[in-house]
Amino acid sequence: MIAKCVDGHKHGALPECPEMGCGGRLAADFGIGLVTCSGRFNEERGVYVKCFFKTQLGSITGRLPWRTSAPSAGNHTLINK
Repeated sequence: MIAKCVDGHKHGALPECPEMGCGGRLAADFGIGLVTCSGRFNEERGVYVKCFFKTQLGSITGRLPWRTSAPSAGNHTLINK
């Protein structure tokens, strides 16, 4: 948990999965430096859609600002692209 907070504070929060149409939440394994997505629940179809996206932690772009409180209106800019 500490590694996740340090990484987020330094580099920004992980964005949604970049796979086409997935939109799932990315998860980082800091021990091996890997970011994965396991998928998301599709409410329209009522099923869990599996995703197999994997990449190295350092190659993630489009990180979001790290928040320590609720976001204010218009504060959703990307840190890097």
